[in-house]
Amino acid sequence: MGPVRIRYRMVGSTDKILSEIKACKQMAVRSFISLGNSHIDECVAFGERVMSELKP
Repeated sequence: MGPVRIRYRMVGSTDKILSEIKACKQMAVRSFISLGNSHIDECVAFGERVMSELKP
């Protein structure tokens, strides 16, 4: 079976986004593609707040 494509929106607080990502990981989701017109400050905030919490 090839890759499965699902449209899924994650919007909310840092804790909500972390919870959503962790739930996806439990369902064996291995990667995400960020689409849209994100502003640089949103990307920086995501990196600082979310990605830093996901590091092993």
